[in-house]
Amino acid sequence: LAVVRNADNLGGCGGFNTGFEYIAHALDTVEARRAGEAPDYVWLVDDDIDVAEGTLASLVATMRSDSSIGLVGSRTMDYHSREDTIETTIYFDPMTGFMGDQPAPGHRLRASHDEWASEVGGPKGRYPFRGVRDVDIVSACSMLARWSAVREIGFWDYRYFIYCDDADWCLRFSRAGYRIVCDLDAVIYHTPWHHKLTPARLYYAQRNILWVIQKVLQPDLSRRVLAARVRSLMRDSLYASMHRRLFHAEIIRRSVEDAATDLWGKLDDQGPKPESLDVAFTRLGLRSARSRVAVLCSSPDSL
Repeated sequence: LAVVRNADNLGGCGGFNTGFEYIAHALDTVEARRAGEAPDYVWLVDDDIDVAEGTLASLVATMRSDSSIGLVGSRTMDYHSREDTIETTIYFDPMTGFMGDQPAPGHRLRASHDEWASEVGGPKGRYPFRGVRDVDIVSACSMLARWSAVREIGFWDYRYFIYCDDADWCLRFSRAGYRIVCDLDAVIYHTPWHHKLTPARLYYAQRNILWVIQKVLQPDLSRRVLAARVRSLMRDSLYASMHRRLFHAEIIRRSVEDAATDLWGKLDDQGPKPESLDVAFTRLGLRSARSRVAVLCSSPDSL
């Protein structure tokens, strides 16, 4: 077992890239290829998952079944509620830049997906999932990659830090002609994404998807989709600021600005922070014990 430790926090994206670099220089040498000892596959896993018995064997069997498969993903079940499937199929809508568990109208896999979902009961929940599904994207919380294809496609885009880096990679594989599939028998247990959502994580997701759209779509379509997404984000920022969520508003605005100026890597966590009552009272000169403060709410639910 070789442990390779980064000196700095490079995010999940930088961590996987470090692993790729190690494989390329230490394991995939000319001598190793001649001896047949170079790796066939590389398994990417997050640090907050549990792996069901037989998952890796199933991923490898699926990969071996078709040489055109470049990436195989797992079925994700809830870490805390292990009978609930929370992620199977993921599709990319090039007209909006959104990702979802159902393909958009006109998608090449729409009819096949609808038939399968109707038979099984849906893409999520407590249904009897079995087999392999062609998709656009699989999550890197458990993703098996064909190493020869990795050499061809290249490593992850270093700009992302976390989020959307796996989607970018999958779409690049697909554009090069490789199949992306989800192995429904290869189960892992993972915390749902929305349970881990913070303003910083929101920043990465919103900034990075703008780069994905810019990279994978044709220029004319890319401009239209980016314009619509930016307008939507700026409306969200305005809404947050009007409701006094200033840090949230600034995070959204920063995601747009940093995507436009190619400011990559880790968020520096700088921005307006919510003011404490002590700070606010001092600023307003209301520190006297005799002061009375009237609190005005614009609506009953604000209270």
